[in-house]
Amino acid sequence: MDVPAHVASHLARNLASLRHARGLTQEALAKACGVPRSTIANLESGDSNPSLAVLVPEPVPEEVLTLMDFAPDGAMRGTPHLPGTREYFTCLAGRVTIYVAGDRHDLGPGDVLAFPGNLPHSYQNPDPRERARGVSVVVLAKAGV
Repeated sequence: MDVPAHVASHLARNLASLRHARGLTQEALAKACGVPRSTIANLESGDSNPSLAVLVPEPVPEEVLTLMDFAPDGAMRGTPHLPGTREYFTCLAGRVTIYVAGDRHDLGPGDVLAFPGNLPHSYQNPDPRERARGVSVVVLAKAGV
């Protein structure tokens, strides 16, 4: 299976799972997202190739979206944010190990890790030969709240 199909199947599985967990119909989710219901159906089928504009239709001031590329054996230290901040990291390709407050989390393509963004954290590509890629979404806490 090529990488785009692999990513599309993970997106499909995760979207349907989250929608069901929240008790939403495709129509209700589509309305909340401002897209046609057919867009949700196509995403959940794994047959679509959505643009970033469909996945993140408008900038949200409280969120930071970062595409992260890791060289073989590459590592990066995360910057802790204010208490109440949440980070969601999705591994897109390769393998990424994330350490959060000393706890180790190994992720492969399609895996998602959510963690408190105020804790010390770091990212590592454990593969000495292949690159890794992921996307980080940080939902910032509001100062003084």
